[in-house]
Amino acid sequence: MITRAWVLQALLLSVLTEASPAAQYQEPDWVWRIDQVSSNLFQIPVALAVGPEETVFVTDARIPGVVVLRGSDGTHITTIGRAGDGPGEFRSPELVAVSINGQRIAVLDGGRQSIDVFDWRTTTFLQRHPLNPTIIFAKGMAMPNDTAVVITGGSLGREAGAMGVHWIDLHEQGSGYSDNRPEAPPGDLMSRRYASGGPVSAAVDAVIVADASTGDVWMTRPGTASTQLASGPGAPEHLIERMMRGGSEADGKWGPWWDFPRAMMVEPLADGAFLLAYAKPDRDQVIFYRLAGGRSPKFMGAVQLKADAIASLDSTSFLVVGDAGEHGRIVGRVRYPFSRK
Repeated sequence: MITRAWVLQALLLSVLTEASPAAQYQEPDWVWRIDQVSSNLFQIPVALAVGPEETVFVTDARIPGVVVLRGSDGTHITTIGRAGDGPGEFRSPELVAVSINGQRIAVLDGGRQSIDVFDWRTTTFLQRHPLNPTIIFAKGMAMPNDTAVVITGGSLGREAGAMGVHWIDLHEQGSGYSDNRPEAPPGDLMSRRYASGGPVSAAVDAVIVADASTGDVWMTRPGTASTQLASGPGAPEHLIERMMRGGSEADGKWGPWWDFPRAMMVEPLADGAFLLAYAKPDRDQVIFYRLAGGRSPKFMGAVQLKADAIASLDSTSFLVVGDAGEHGRIVGRVRYPFSRK
């Protein structure tokens, strides 16, 4: 016998399934993949950044340098740096960021625990800034001006409680850095879990970060309280996760929607909204949301792709570092599964 309660339950499950990104993903629409352009350019690509004129900077876990590509077609332009301990040389480059004016790049060398700065157009080495204390588990990096670098997701030494947003003044050579410790809520970013994988986007003398546990977007400057710019997905997606997995937070069978993303991206849009993308580890998908003020987030689409780094290239496509199945570890350019217009 079909009861009214059974019908309501079926309708609810149907709505939740249709609303879930898991039901709306697309296969990646590649503009180019690096394996189609060069078979031996990378070994284990790990991070990327986009510069002026669609220039792409990529770091590789086994290549002591920053590989520079042309974003339009993936052509190799040059490689900045080489192996060694001298000026402009790397042990193990991890993250890379482009200054807000597009003239310089900063590279986090995890092997040496330093930040090296270059003029990327001439490949000239400009500065090395030793990190003291060290930063481990860094997830995002931005360069809001020529004399500052911001790192998210890294912990100081081995104190996990120090994970957060770290603002590094490159003028203070060798003297470490000061953490951004805004006042208590809602600005206490140091206690927020985006430290586990939050992206960071540069603005002039400020950075825009996303909270990996909620998807909220904040703007922060050193020594000041942070401003919330947009509110992320939150409760509806938590409910979908719980119902799909048949568990609860208490029994440990499911995790919050934003916990430990493989990669995230936050990008300001022309109308004041934000495009937020994240790579969900248990589904191998890159999922896109549009966040605008206090309104509910709008699901834009999802691509079936195992990504470790994401960056917006233009209004039609994004860049990705990740695992493309039978193609192995790749760098590539993928069209958005939606129109941003």
